Amino acid sequence: MAAAPRLNYESDSMKAIIFVQKIGFFQVEIGELVHRLPKDGFFWLDIDGASAEELQTVTSVLKIAEPASSWLPRFGQRARFEVDGGQIRISTFAAGVSGLPIEGHVLYTRSWLLTVHTGATDSMDRARKMYTVLTNKIAFNRALGLLIVLCEFIPSFDVLLEQTDELLGALEDQVLRDPKEAQLQQLSGLRKQLWPLHRLWAPQQIAVRNFV
Repeated sequence: MAAAPRLNYESDSMKAIIFVQKIGFFQVEIGELVHRLPKDGFFWLDIDGASAEELQTVTSVLKIAEPASSWLPRFGQRARFEVDGGQIRISTFAAGVSGLPIEGHVLYTRSWLLTVHTGATDSMDRARKMYTVLTNKIAFNRALGLLIVLCEFIPSFDVLLEQTDELLGALEDQVLRDPKEAQLQQLSGLRKQLWPLHRLWAPQQIAVRNFV
């Protein structure tokens, strides 16, 4: 089966990528969603870097009611997993290209999956590849589509954490052998860098474990 294409997010008017089981992935303008979304069957709508006004269009097209409609564009939240009837609402984080956390909002129903973020394209590229491989399984179990996205968001920090852990270990060895002020400052800086990641990481691990 062909690999999922890496789609371009750079155009201001092309921010929505849709997965439909019978077609695969394609990219559309947010203003065209009302005409391009399928009327039946499961689909995944991924949106990168949209404005609050564009997200209002999305909530209108998908008929997303309160409180989810006002939550969707409101970033700067803690990690959360909430189930409200047949809807699952998730605030989560992925590692960006620079290693800094990128907040993503995920809304799941039995009919569709919506992901909204700014810059989590690497995680979404990997998720699209898995969708391409597991299309038939997703058709049988739509919740698998949600789990694929979560399994790309959360482990995206693994490389950064492994690199930082190796650097911490090397620094601690140096400090034990021959402590120097510069090394102690670097060690303190790394620990300060890891602490915010830990605050994001730990609640997500617990929430995902409970969700699964």
